[in-house]
Amino acid sequence: MRATLVRVLLSLAIFVVAFSPALASGRGYLFGGNKTMDDEIVADGHSEFGAMLSIGQSHWPVMIAIDLLWSSGDSDGFLANNPTLFSVDAESQEFNVGFRKFWGDRWQPYVGAGAAMIKVSADIQPADSSFALSTDNNLMRRGVTPISDSDTGLGLFANAGLSVRLGRRFHLGVDARYTAASTEAFEIFGLSGWDAGGTHFGLVAGFSW
Repeated sequence: MRATLVRVLLSLAIFVVAFSPALASGRGYLFGGNKTMDDEIVADGHSEFGAMLSIGQSHWPVMIAIDLLWSSGDSDGFLANNPTLFSVDAESQEFNVGFRKFWGDRWQPYVGAGAAMIKVSADIQPADSSFALSTDNNLMRRGVTPISDSDTGLGLFANAGLSVRLGRRFHLGVDARYTAASTEAFEIFGLSGWDAGGTHFGLVAGFSW
């Protein structure tokens, strides 16, 4: 099932790129802001950057949305029932594909929704360097390198924002987004899997054509 959904998302992206000359209307925004992970163990409060593309024909009721987002952050927290404080360095990459609707002329509110493919990866080690971490929860071993894991989950995204057109084509605004996708990363610690999605908020700037 997961492989099929991945192929569908990639096929849609290839289709859009191949036929982009025929999609005469669009907006391209750069995004910069913050992502608050649903699962705080994966490091809460990521810095995030990305690109948002909305393309279609001017007479279409909605536009095709293709968004790429990257975030990274670090935090300290506890895993499962372990009493040791751990340091977590994590990052996520998101590929969102769906539809987006714009209204207005100078002031342009918009909403969007669709499918999300999110990869989360992290390095975990005890925050106290006198301990070391192993996959069997033996926290007293020394000299063990940090444990790394990653996984990709499929889910959904929804976003909304408001941009103002400055001049003929330049846009500046704000964007809020929520993504949801479960992964199986770090199940070796007895966790049920980590939520790779979260709440995103930031500024957007770009052009329309």
